[in-house]
Amino acid sequence: MTVDVKDIEPLAEEELGSNLSEVLAAKIPQYQDAVPEEILDLLEEAAETYAVLASKLPYRLKNSARKEIEFFLSLYQTKIRESRPLQHPQPPQKILQLLSHCAS
Repeated sequence: MTVDVKDIEPLAEEELGSNLSEVLAAKIPQYQDAVPEEILDLLEEAAETYAVLASKLPYRLKNSARKEIEFFLSLYQTKIRESRPLQHPQPPQKILQLLSHCAS
């Protein structure tokens, strides 16, 4: 599945009516039964899409995309802690490289 700018726009527009953090927090229950690998796939897709589109996105959409990526990263870390409390694995190197593009 690929994400198009048109897919990100509703999330950014939703931010105008309410706080994006609240919108993302409200989505947590839909990932309740997801395994860490599923969340990692979503994180990877979001980061890859951001890396490709970042130069073309207006500031508002860049900010929304970064927050969405942070949301999936946080959700992934939570799922890892819940599923393997004694281990704290990091996302694969590919994800870390993509995330480094998100910081710029």
